[in-house]
Amino acid sequence: MSSTDVLNTTGSAAFQFPEMKVYLGASDGSAPPDSSPTVFANVYCSRVVQSASGSRLDYAELTWGLTGHLINRTQPANFARMVDVRIPTSPTELKIHRGDYVRESMRLDATEESLTAQSQMRHYHFGNPLTHYRVWSSKEQDLVNIEDDIVFNPTVDGKTEFNRSTISLTSTDHNLVTGNPYAWTHPEMCDSDSGETYNEQERLEWSLADAVASLLYRLNSAKTFIDYPDYATLQSILSIGPKLRDVRIPLGTSLPAALDAILIPHGFNWYLNYTTASKPTIAIFRIGSGTTKSLKLQAPGGTLNLTQSNVNRLSIDSNIADSFNQVTVIGDFIRREITLPLYPAWSADTDTLEPYQLAKDGPDFEDNQSTWRLWIANEAGDLDPGVQRLGQYPTVPQFADSEVFEAVVDHRRTIEDPITRITLDPASGAGANATRDQRIPVLVEYSTDAAPPYSFKPAEDGWSVKICPDQIGVYFDGHDIPVELYEAGNNHRLRITGVVAGDTRLKVTATRSATNAVNGRLFEKVLFMPDKWQNIKRQPNFEFASRFVYGDYPADERDDTAAALAYAEKIRDQNHFADLSCEFRLPGWHDEYKIGDLLSEVDGRELSLNAAPAGSTVNRYVQIVERRFEMGSAGPETVLIVDRGVTQ
Repeated sequence: MSSTDVLNTTGSAAFQFPEMKVYLGASDGSAPPDSSPTVFANVYCSRVVQSASGSRLDYAELTWGLTGHLINRTQPANFARMVDVRIPTSPTELKIHRGDYVRESMRLDATEESLTAQSQMRHYHFGNPLTHYRVWSSKEQDLVNIEDDIVFNPTVDGKTEFNRSTISLTSTDHNLVTGNPYAWTHPEMCDSDSGETYNEQERLEWSLADAVASLLYRLNSAKTFIDYPDYATLQSILSIGPKLRDVRIPLGTSLPAALDAILIPHGFNWYLNYTTASKPTIAIFRIGSGTTKSLKLQAPGGTLNLTQSNVNRLSIDSNIADSFNQVTVIGDFIRREITLPLYPAWSADTDTLEPYQLAKDGPDFEDNQSTWRLWIANEAGDLDPGVQRLGQYPTVPQFADSEVFEAVVDHRRTIEDPITRITLDPASGAGANATRDQRIPVLVEYSTDAAPPYSFKPAEDGWSVKICPDQIGVYFDGHDIPVELYEAGNNHRLRITGVVAGDTRLKVTATRSATNAVNGRLFEKVLFMPDKWQNIKRQPNFEFASRFVYGDYPADERDDTAAALAYAEKIRDQNHFADLSCEFRLPGWHDEYKIGDLLSEVDGRELSLNAAPAGSTVNRYVQIVERRFEMGSAGPETVLIVDRGVTQ
């Protein structure tokens, strides 16, 4: 076994480490080098890189020991063969890399001929990319494919809809044992008791552990090259994770990218552990949380003691230029479901034209297409509020005065469907268990009462109601004008109910912490996230109260203010410390420092790796996110690369 000098004191080796060994799998690429591996003759490993997340998959750099000139080279015979890199240890070798032999590079000039190669862990080792998700079909009595993105707990019409089935992906057993990977449901099914009975399943909430388990099984059920944790392990790690809301995995996504999409935004990360079994195994860890360890480097002037020094080169860069200490999150426009009166929006000179004249085949329709048909809320003041029309003054709605939302200026707006849900009548013939809540389109109602209280009823079918696309209003597009309104004259009342947006947005600020912020100046980060944070409610009182507040109607109300503030505080707390960029070089091979471990200090030199300022209420230790095993001119080295992590 060849070996190298690592530390020289007085010309003699203080310790010797063995070189990394390279093995080849089956010649046809069908099997990895597990049992009776073949030594890759004349090939040496100069570097192994192990990284957290799927942004850069693990790889090994190889060098051929040439015994002659580069001549008669053809397509590499070893392409697609699997490669292992191991470190000889007692009693067994330590596996630190597995991948495919995918790259060769030749170099030839006047002074040198060289042949290098790379073994890489590739996306296809993790199974298949996403092409569909699996749902249970009661009609087929089997799991079937829906060829669309995977979405966990999607937002549908502004409401979070759970879409985890009670059916297992691994079988059609309806008595599912907890912990099996679950199938999905379509979010627009199983809304009622009868729907659950017909579809033979319930629609429940995805937890982070359930979602990861099903994602792993869906994309890598065969585990041909990569293994992953069982459900109990996932649950023990991910049970403290936040709730999943509208997490989308697009079609074509590979498992590494899918894991990044679902884990990293929720405070977790992953890497490949090569030492757990014959196959590399996906290992998940919490960002900013892990086993705290220190590095060792004796103070200058001492006698070398390998129990007190395990690092001989390091770089630490502390930077506050990009650290921000105040975070403002801006969400969507504040919206309210309201009820507004509508007023005539045509010339008063045509009020007295007869209905037959204004029918679509009438003699005066062409020149008076808006008469008795176009009605608006006058939110922009297009109608003179001082002039009475058909028994009413077309006032300009003052939303702020009525505590609906802040309206900076009076301008044209649009109206959206209500968030109120109406319960369908079980007597419609579907049976008593058919009840479900259903959102309805913008509601237009009228009254012909001579005086209040007015009794409103829905617009007549023959009116052919069309909602105006450029203002709050309606256009009656039927063959005839709404005769009921025409005949009521000054006694008519018309109103519309729907959702209207204000001029201000949901906005929260996580203010600067005087204790934990390393930057003495105020440095604010503004995050614009309208799709994630919303404030939409039913107006409960005052002039424009939704007409549905006076009945027992559920509504898809949503106020993300508290959640947005918690998010802003989390982002602030991750970024108001110094950004420590560190690289530590340890002579020899070191497996005791794992990806996910926290490094607190360099003991002996008393170099702190805490990015929090003095007096802070929390520690902010760096976290190992990459390990490199390198054979260089200085001998074998283990290189540790860290990330800033999060507060602990």
